[in-house]
Amino acid sequence: MAGPRFVPRDFAEDARGFGHTPVLRWLQAADRRAEVFLRAAQVQHQQVLRIRERMQARGLSPKQYAAQAGTSYPRLLRLLRGEAILRLEDIALADLVLGGCHPRAGGRRADGAFRE
Repeated sequence: MAGPRFVPRDFAEDARGFGHTPVLRWLQAADRRAEVFLRAAQVQHQQVLRIRERMQARGLSPKQYAAQAGTSYPRLLRLLRGEAILRLEDIALADLVLGGCHPRAGGRRADGAFRE
């Protein structure tokens, strides 16, 4: 199995802050491809902050969240640390289990659809 196309935390000046520190300094992208990966890493960082916030609000440890979500605990840790790439399915799952994790959270109508 091939490795990921990029490692999101590698774009942070201090990789230990990925998914933990709200304000994070980022490295410069060398070319357009790196710029795409940098922007994806920034989006993942913000999403991980949101997921961590919702886990804390629900009083769940990452291990408890993984069990409730039916996902692999080791993979969850890699996602939260920015060692693996967050997928749209991961965001949707977090939103279902934790609520408020969708990028447009709070913009839902009464029927559950997102407002435009």
